[in-house]
Amino acid sequence: MRLLSILLAVCGAGLLAYVCLRLGHRLLMHYGQQLLGQSERSLQSHFVFVRSHYLGGLAWGLLPVSLLLAWWLIQSFWLAVAVTVFVAATPLVVLRWMERRRLELLRRQLPDFVLSLALSLQAGLALQAAMQQLSQSLPAPLGPELRLLLRQQRVGLSPRESYGNLLLRVPVSELAMVTSALQMGQSTGAGLGERLKILAQTIRARVNIEDKILALTAQARLQARIMFCLPAFVAGALYMLDSHAFRQAWFNIIGLWVSAIIGAMLLVGLWWMHRILQGDGE
Repeated sequence: MRLLSILLAVCGAGLLAYVCLRLGHRLLMHYGQQLLGQSERSLQSHFVFVRSHYLGGLAWGLLPVSLLLAWWLIQSFWLAVAVTVFVAATPLVVLRWMERRRLELLRRQLPDFVLSLALSLQAGLALQAAMQQLSQSLPAPLGPELRLLLRQQRVGLSPRESYGNLLLRVPVSELAMVTSALQMGQSTGAGLGERLKILAQTIRARVNIEDKILALTAQARLQARIMFCLPAFVAGALYMLDSHAFRQAWFNIIGLWVSAIIGAMLLVGLWWMHRILQGDGE
């Protein structure tokens, strides 16, 4: 009976180790794909082209260095693991924030660009000449994207293909409306200037409505961030008041599991608050 219990315990431990290894391998592969994809898109949006295996080697080289450095400074293995996980997740969060910020900046440039293009067409300029003139005066990110679009058309790409490449680089719904209007105008050749004027007013109205929504929900978004950061501030204050008791309470297996559960609940709550505030349209 005792031998059977030992065999069951060994088999269970082996099965658990196998599941943990498989899950860890999948998580690491998913993290690597996400990191490389986000890095390449972010760098290519700034017209910086780096091979993906260089980025992957740099990322996988920094993780063990971060673990060893945190372990040497904190003198706690599990806390060093938590710091390493935070360091690994930070680039993904920062890159996604940079991508969203770039797309939002481009959206805010669209109304003025479309209105200027409509006025240039009504003044007698051709579409290519008007876009070439505006692309030289527009700042990033819209100016470089337009110059790349015109460069692709000059080397032989059709307007449909070049507009499709633009939408792949900049997946913005308002830009899709502009490219559809430009393609329709090039095919029909009538009333493009007036159509673009109406489109510029529509895009500006959408941006103004979203700004009002952001202003009305600013307090709720700030409260969500404060509630997310509050447990960390309280834990830091308790550690400064009595570090010995804090270490005994939290720097053990039970304390680490409780901290992990609290962190997961905070992340779920923050994500849910943002989903509520974004509305159904996002």
